[in-house]
Amino acid sequence: MKISAKILKQIKGIPEDTTFGYKQLNISKTEFQAAAKAIERLIKKGLIKKVSKGVFYKPKMSVLGN
Repeated sequence: MKISAKILKQIKGIPEDTTFGYKQLNISKTEFQAAAKAIERLIKKGLIKKVSKGVFYKPKMSVLGN
């Protein structure tokens, strides 16, 4: 399984309006660079937002937006 698909699957399991970091995504040290790039792409798509360095959250989606 690709790292990006693995990360997306784990992020879908996280409840909305919850912060998470790399540790909660169970990323090994060898996968870190690929995971960082995959997370960067998810931020650009708007699926997750960056709170601070290494901390992200899944915004709550409603009819009116985030």
